Amino acid sequence: MSHWHEQREAPDGHSARRQADAHATSAPMPNLSVTDIIEDAMSAVTAARGWSLTPDRWPKVDHALGDLQSALDARDWPAVRRKTTVLELLSPTRANDADRGREPGVPPPPVTWDRTVRLIRSLTPPDRAISPDDDRRGRSDG
Repeated sequence: MSHWHEQREAPDGHSARRQADAHATSAPMPNLSVTDIIEDAMSAVTAARGWSLTPDRWPKVDHALGDLQSALDARDWPAVRRKTTVLELLSPTRANDADRGREPGVPPPPVTWDRTVRLIRSLTPPDRAISPDDDRRGRSDG
């Protein structure tokens, strides 16, 4: 069965993520180097730290970040690329018209922020490692 046709709402409410993942999985992957894939992932994770989303959307982002971390841990570069695309599709600039006019957005909750910190550490080359003090820079609540 094609992933393109799976449009049912899942009990966990992740149909949009599954559809985005199906799209990312079926799209041809350009010839990117591992460095390009890592830089794209870093860019997406860093951008997510600045997003303002409705509270009900943050769990989807957190799940996408977890999937990205799993792919990165496995050093599965095509999967890292696909999971980066899934994360990018969750950005507020990709919100559909149904999301417009809903409750105002909020910054990432602490659990999601912490996940981005771990991912950034995983994606950062050892010669450019961030210090623990840099982890909280830019946070308004801490």
